[in-house]
Amino acid sequence: MQADLVTIGRLFKQICPEGIFAYRFFDASISMLYEKDHKTAALINTAAGISFFISSIGLFRLALFTAKKAREISIRKIPGASVTYIAAMLSKDFLVLVIIALLIASPLALVFYA
Repeated sequence: MQADLVTIGRLFKQICPEGIFAYRFFDASISMLYEKDHKTAALINTAAGISFFISSIGLFRLALFTAKKAREISIRKIPGASVTYIAAMLSKDFLVLVIIALLIASPLALVFYA
């Protein structure tokens, strides 16, 4: 293949002596076109991994919070609190955080995706 390139270069110099013989292989050209996409994919994968890690920490924290409430649940259950009341008591703090996150994220999503 190298000999063919040398022959083509010699023929090019005969036809156009002042020109510069420059060549590129097609796979190298395609690779250069997709280089930015590969970098973007790596960045998105990194961001997804960080998001997964942060959400795992939040889920772990929620599990710890619920476990700490176990004693409070048992104390309220003895006098006869209903399951609905106990479920509402447990989910109230979590729902407040979800609503705050929704109020922050909704306008941002509207701005960035509009």
